[in-house]
Amino acid sequence: MRLCQRLVTATVMGMFVCILITRELKHKSSKNTRKMSIRYDDSWFKSSYIINEESICRDTNADILFYIHTAPNHKNHRDIIRSTWGGKKQYRDYKITMVFLLGHSNDDQINEGIHNESTIHHDIIQGTFRDTYLNLTYKARMGLNWVNAYCSNAKFIIKTDDDVFVNIPILIKQLEELEIKNETKNLLMCRVIYGDRVIRNELHKNYVSEDEYDVHEPDIYPDFCPGMAFVLSRNALMRIHTLLNYTRFLKVDDVYITGILAKKAGIKHKDSTKLTGIDGLWGIKLPWEEYKDLDRSRLNQYMFILVEGKPESIGEIWENMQF
Repeated sequence: MRLCQRLVTATVMGMFVCILITRELKHKSSKNTRKMSIRYDDSWFKSSYIINEESICRDTNADILFYIHTAPNHKNHRDIIRSTWGGKKQYRDYKITMVFLLGHSNDDQINEGIHNESTIHHDIIQGTFRDTYLNLTYKARMGLNWVNAYCSNAKFIIKTDDDVFVNIPILIKQLEELEIKNETKNLLMCRVIYGDRVIRNELHKNYVSEDEYDVHEPDIYPDFCPGMAFVLSRNALMRIHTLLNYTRFLKVDDVYITGILAKKAGIKHKDSTKLTGIDGLWGIKLPWEEYKDLDRSRLNQYMFILVEGKPESIGEIWENMQF
């Protein structure tokens, strides 16, 4: 009897050990599988639209799409752009479309004003995320998703901020030259930032912890485009977009989109520093006050001009350079 009990006990124990070993092997196998094809939790970027313009590119058959990052309370910035360079719907053979991207405000009056603005102009794309500095990557993510879903027919997609003047004739001249040279495939053109260090100072607005970005030796970001302005060809945007679900979130939006994602997509930057009005004449960095005094011929060498938070200066440039 005791022998039978011992045999039963040994059998049960053996089965239990086998179950544990099998579960451990399955666990290790699943971990290895996850390493082979990791998909990050995408809950941080899931967002529906408060305001959307689903047909804007379909109706215009856009060649060039401008999508402009703006803040909810920057109606004046948007109105100035609409009345100047952003009011151009066609230049030469290029049809042009423009939308503004923003999140929602804590102020109900501002949100109501955005709704009213949208009913007049039909150029607002508003996401459900809170529009704050630390949420800029949400806005960037929404922009890529929106273009992919609703404006993938555009040949060129150009992102700017709402304090940037775009010299459309110079921009299109540059795009035409690149098309003639067959250099628009996988195009990402901007004033490239090289060798920028990761900011580990907790007091800085662009502080990034080691948990957020753990690349070291040296602590340097991949080459990237500053958020003020960059140009993407259609296929470059699509390649970057396909990596969004598989790339860990970083709150520094320009580094995330045009640095980390572009590098993963194998896209090399085309440097347009000489065509961007932030480094001025003879390679000397000029404050905006000096740009104001430049005549039309000298201003006209720039494709993008940053007006450093002074939207009224866009109107001043427009008066000098109307095309």
